[in-house]
Amino acid sequence: MVFTIDKDDISGNKKSGSTLVKPLEQLLIKTFLPLIPGFIKTYHLTWASLVFSLLIIIVSFLARNNFSWLWLFSLIMIFQSIADMFDGEVGRFRKTGLIYWGFYMDHFLDFIFASAIIIGYAIVLPEYIYLFLLSLLMINAYFFHESLSCVVLGKYNVTGYYGVGGTELKLALILINTFIIVFGSSQSIYLFSALFLVLAVCLILRVYQTQKILWVKDIKKKGAKQ
Repeated sequence: MVFTIDKDDISGNKKSGSTLVKPLEQLLIKTFLPLIPGFIKTYHLTWASLVFSLLIIIVSFLARNNFSWLWLFSLIMIFQSIADMFDGEVGRFRKTGLIYWGFYMDHFLDFIFASAIIIGYAIVLPEYIYLFLLSLLMINAYFFHESLSCVVLGKYNVTGYYGVGGTELKLALILINTFIIVFGSSQSIYLFSALFLVLAVCLILRVYQTQKILWVKDIKKKGAKQ
């Protein structure tokens, strides 16, 4: 069986949904996109996520003995968010975008970076390793869900869930990092646990809604053939 995916959808030309900071992101893109030097290509910004992933792991080992390194951990997340925000936009603005390569590598490297963050926290706070292992499974579940949804629905969610996307999650982690630096790690388990529960609930709701949509599609298709 061959599935067809809408090329215009994966190109990023048709984006639906919104997140809390999306208006700010759109303002930043509108303001700074024309100022990006010509020698910085869209694929440079995409590959940057791999570099940032490696830096996250390195900084995590440093932060294990000195929580002040979490400032740099947070700064790397900010830089990756900026690169991720502009990679596709640069291609569309200059009409040099790589639709298929960009779709594949952008989301694959997003997964790598998200995994690096979770692994990094497991390095910094090994006493909470079981929670971070569960979080890593959660990240896998999210990306696997979107991959399956892309196959059966022809759409890939790049905006997030219920107003919360990747940028909002990184901001939450930056706040947690700040808390750890100022107050220590003893109470941070509650913050990580709360964030994990929110993500778990969002995923469960999303999976329920998706399977319901697919169930209705199957029933309608089955009824049409009778």
